[in-house]
Amino acid sequence: MNARCVALLLVASTLVLNHVSLSGDWNQWLGPNRDAISTERGAQRLLSNPVRLWTNAVGAGVSSLVVSRGKVFAMGHTKGRDKRGTDTVFCLAFDTGKILWRHSYDCRTCVSQDVQFDGPRSTPTVDGDRLYTLSLEGHLFCLESASGDVVWSRQLVHDFGGRIPIYGYCCSPLVYRNLLLLELNAPGVSHVALDKNTGELVWEGDGLNVTCASPVLTRIDDQDYAVFLGSDAVLGVDPLTGRTLWRHGTWGHAWMGHVVHSNLVFVANASLPRGCGLIRIESGKPRVVWEDKGKKFQTLHSNAVIHEGCIYGVDNTGTDLQSNDNNRSRLKCIGLETGEEKWVQDRFGWSNLILFDGKLLIFRQVGELVIADATPSGYQETARHALLDGRSWTVPALADGRLFLRNNAGAVACYQLIAP
Repeated sequence: MNARCVALLLVASTLVLNHVSLSGDWNQWLGPNRDAISTERGAQRLLSNPVRLWTNAVGAGVSSLVVSRGKVFAMGHTKGRDKRGTDTVFCLAFDTGKILWRHSYDCRTCVSQDVQFDGPRSTPTVDGDRLYTLSLEGHLFCLESASGDVVWSRQLVHDFGGRIPIYGYCCSPLVYRNLLLLELNAPGVSHVALDKNTGELVWEGDGLNVTCASPVLTRIDDQDYAVFLGSDAVLGVDPLTGRTLWRHGTWGHAWMGHVVHSNLVFVANASLPRGCGLIRIESGKPRVVWEDKGKKFQTLHSNAVIHEGCIYGVDNTGTDLQSNDNNRSRLKCIGLETGEEKWVQDRFGWSNLILFDGKLLIFRQVGELVIADATPSGYQETARHALLDGRSWTVPALADGRLFLRNNAGAVACYQLIAP
């Protein structure tokens, strides 16, 4: 065994035995603030070779991982007969990846109008000692995060009259005070709030054609907003009452492309017609800062992040009729206030990214992690690592210096990315 291998083994064993808390959890979709930005610091301590600490398997799905209080939560699916199978919610140990508990239930394998991909799409949400999960068929659970015991459950179709969206229920539930906000897609009711402690209905709202997005919280002029996105509009909703405070149309058919930054909302379409734009909320009303109805930016399978006056993300333009994309999509930096393209890097394929201390951590569909500086001066790649086999459409999670990844088939891996 050479010296480098010995060094890596020593680092790995030390990290497993001595859990070092660098910063907070990654407890929900796109991280603690739903903006794909890590609150951790330490870019100067990025390891030149990330150390794999553990692996496991959780079943098929494109549900991202979340991390809270020393536990990792995941959702996956195992195929059965007649287009049905078993969904399972997993709780894994942070340090070892050992399965601590699991909760399973019968569910459809796939809901899709075109591209077939199996398993859950919603990402779990952790709120204190509670875990909230949603299946593509509408099974909503509140579980005890320590044990997996069911606190309460609802079925969105049977209990509230929901209709399964064209790609299944993809919304990741959002906790606001004592409420749980999510999409419903019922006649005359696009989104709802439930009591997070009981699952009882609190309010109903309408105004969207539900697709694949998840609500995001923001605060503008002493008013809290839950920002919902549908295929045809983006809404600012009072999260306590459900009252729509503002509404603005999208530039076509939007799925998951809204990024909320204070009083700014960036929206990019998923499919034809293509288009994107920036909306500013002023005096409680939406105003278009800029728009582009051409081919500047399209969000199909990839997210985006806002940092220091720029939007960073992977433009999926021209890939909406494909079942996968390893090369065609391009990583872009766009001026937040102007919409000007600062730089473009080709051949990224479908990828998702998060921001860590001025660095873009880009997880490509092929299981490769690319690290680049988040700067408008030009594309500056600093590292590239092959970390996971198979197709990956999920957003990575970063917690306590460790990167948590999963692929569509259900392989899960934990890497030490930042040295203590």
